[in-house]
Amino acid sequence: MRRISIVIIIVIVLCPSFLDAFSLRAYTDEGSIVINSEYRNLSQGEAIKISLKAPPFSRAEARFMGKEFAFVSSQDGSRSFSLIGLGHNIEPGIYDLAIRVEYTEEKHRDFFLRLLVSEKKFPVERITVKRSYVHFSPESRERMKKERVLLKEIYKRYTKRWLGSGEFTLPLKGKITGSFGNKRVFNDEVCSQHRGIDMRSPAGKRIGATNAGRVVLARNLYLSGGTVIIDHGIGLFSQYLHLSRITAKEGE
Repeated sequence: MRRISIVIIIVIVLCPSFLDAFSLRAYTDEGSIVINSEYRNLSQGEAIKISLKAPPFSRAEARFMGKEFAFVSSQDGSRSFSLIGLGHNIEPGIYDLAIRVEYTEEKHRDFFLRLLVSEKKFPVERITVKRSYVHFSPESRERMKKERVLLKEIYKRYTKRWLGSGEFTLPLKGKITGSFGNKRVFNDEVCSQHRGIDMRSPAGKRIGATNAGRVVLARNLYLSGGTVIIDHGIGLFSQYLHLSRITAKEGE
């Protein structure tokens, strides 16, 4: 049976960032405020979830490297959360994170933390391919340019509410053949960094969405073939690439 590789990418496009684990509790006139972090590990290419439990407030946000990250209500309404992504190319070091909880325009509470970003060593893969795969025709370069503009516009959109439901799951069960962050050198001249996870699957197998959301792109692209992008809200998108057939529709 012919097999294809499917690339699944979870992209947090707002800003690269990360922070060391923390748990913070503060007592205010409005009541107790609790801020916690959840993460997989503390290195480049990772993401962190910040949870906030506080008395009723008008809005809350985290601010990192000049970017704002909104807090949205969890499904059960017991707390709010925000997501911050760490780019694979962020410089290791200590960064500042500010969290503001607003009750009125004049009344708010600010919290300041120092964030530690550590370096991660990504493996290097050397791959030999046909010359046409690294040296593109003028027509192909023009199509790629237009598609880069399209993707940039998609990732500029920001949905202010959470569209996901429950925990994230893998879209299929399959052997992982390529890991996120691997540096790939094609024909000893073109270098790129893998931004997804390759999963092997029989051709024609149905692929599930990793979580609920809105389909913002479902079409064929030059470099990634059959491509679906789902917006999960608050700046988090997932991509499904190299698909043999697309059944999802944009806007669903």
